[in-house]
Amino acid sequence: MSFLASLFRPAPVLEDAIEERVSHWHTLPTPSAHTPLDRARFVVIDVETTGLDMHSDELLSVGLVPAGPRSVEIDGLAEIVLRHERARVDKDNLVIHGITPTESASGTEVAEALVSVLEHIGKSWLVAFHADFDRVMLTRAFKRHLGLKLKNPFLDLAWLLPALYPDQAGLRSLDEWLGHFGIAAPARHRASGDALVTAELLLIALSEARRQGRTDLRGLAGLADTQARLDRMSAH
Repeated sequence: MSFLASLFRPAPVLEDAIEERVSHWHTLPTPSAHTPLDRARFVVIDVETTGLDMHSDELLSVGLVPAGPRSVEIDGLAEIVLRHERARVDKDNLVIHGITPTESASGTEVAEALVSVLEHIGKSWLVAFHADFDRVMLTRAFKRHLGLKLKNPFLDLAWLLPALYPDQAGLRSLDEWLGHFGIAAPARHRASGDALVTAELLLIALSEARRQGRTDLRGLAGLADTQARLDRMSAH
């Protein structure tokens, strides 16, 4: 389906129970961007997909884990696999994430899976590494299957970390940052495993931000946005 056609896709018809849960999500309060870092709550998120085309590939699984300013809430770690009975999975991606067509076909029905994701994240700030990909894939899926627009703010560690650690700005990939801080990643490329190690990086970033005297979410997000703009300018 073309991007233009997707704009005019009719709104999905939801089961009453699903629609009620979506309606409840809409009523949740939105956290203030001025929330002090010492009272901030995040949900770290990672997605696995059928391929890397943000406009045509499908969401296969979502890994997430809540985190406070000084700890990861391990009890909240979850991985939600969406059911796709005939998903076309790029072979290179299959080698990476290991979600076979059989596992995908036995996953959770898509609308139920996505509303479960909503209930896990609430209106919290979402954290990811190279967050644009996760944001676009989630936004597309929520609009297509639940008829809603995801408005949760994102914090991108791919930009925040080099902003906080300018001497290490040459580090680019998640693996490079994990290696720099000595973080083991035994379940790398599973959505829940990647969410968990990204959450460990978040705690390191928050500790450094406090050491530098940074006090609220808005300042932290602005720092990451500035780093992203500088990087794009230097690329040209």
